[in-house]
Amino acid sequence: MSSEPDEYLTKYAHNGIIREALLSPMSPNLLLYGDKGTSKLNMILEHLNLSYDRFNVHDGPFRWLSYGSTKIFDMNMISNKNSLHFFGILNDAIESKIFWSTAFHKVIILNKFNHLSSHIQSKLRVIIEKKRTTSLFIILTDKFTSIIEPIKSRTLCVRIPRTTNIAKRQKMRKELSNIPYNRRSLIYDKIYKAHDTDISYYSSFNEGIPSHMTIYEKIYVKLISLADVADVADVGASIPSFISKSAIIHLRDIAYNIEKYNLYDIHKELLCLFIGDPRFTAKKTVLVVDQIADMEYKYIKSYRSLIHVEELLLNFIYLSANKEIYRNEEE
Repeated sequence: MSSEPDEYLTKYAHNGIIREALLSPMSPNLLLYGDKGTSKLNMILEHLNLSYDRFNVHDGPFRWLSYGSTKIFDMNMISNKNSLHFFGILNDAIESKIFWSTAFHKVIILNKFNHLSSHIQSKLRVIIEKKRTTSLFIILTDKFTSIIEPIKSRTLCVRIPRTTNIAKRQKMRKELSNIPYNRRSLIYDKIYKAHDTDISYYSSFNEGIPSHMTIYEKIYVKLISLADVADVADVGASIPSFISKSAIIHLRDIAYNIEKYNLYDIHKELLCLFIGDPRFTAKKTVLVVDQIADMEYKYIKSYRSLIHVEELLLNFIYLSANKEIYRNEEE
């Protein structure tokens, strides 16, 4: 970590507590909770002087990230079915030796911890106790009451307050310093209504999309652009076959970010944007409403499984691109 703290990271009390804890060789395990609109993962990565795009993505029964001695696990992907695999990966990450690293500890970030069952939390508590001297565990949650008491008592609990408008401006000022004022003012108007999870995306999600658009509008524009180049000959086309491999990889990244930034309203927001788009007919809109309602139901029943987000994006592109979907009906 740099010894020169960012002004934004030192002005607020919770940031000072986190920074002092991370700088200490005897740093306690951390538990961050509080405002649901604040991305606690982004906050921790800023304190660690790490950017998200540095991390390597590992696929398998669930997706996890690694960079040097730092590992990130999204706990909403961990269930009883894959818990043994998770604990195996976690133990390997803790026991592996990284000789070139100068870090005090291996850093294990457990994101979205409130989705983890109390049974798995109890098993995890044992590992947190045993590996305390070599590993720093950082638990991120939106719901403090979902954490079992033995874990709370073994961590430094830091509440993250709601981001104020002043803090939003300060956070954006550095990122937007090279943007002309007439564009920058439009973004400032938007961020007051935005969650902190959206803010970092306003200028970085896609260079070809205006920065003043909301994150949902950016996702919509990206999906429509992929639909415009998709090769859908007729309604019988196989869904994965009409889109290139590179586009599928990009879709998976979008789906992962939807889960990462807790964009739980993605179904409603995409549907609202689609209905308001004059390019599509009323018949196609009816079909999209039916399909998105069905996928939202599956998503909720599966406790927000990533595969249903990917299914949503693929089907959305398919329905948007298929210009002959009503051909037989019209003939």
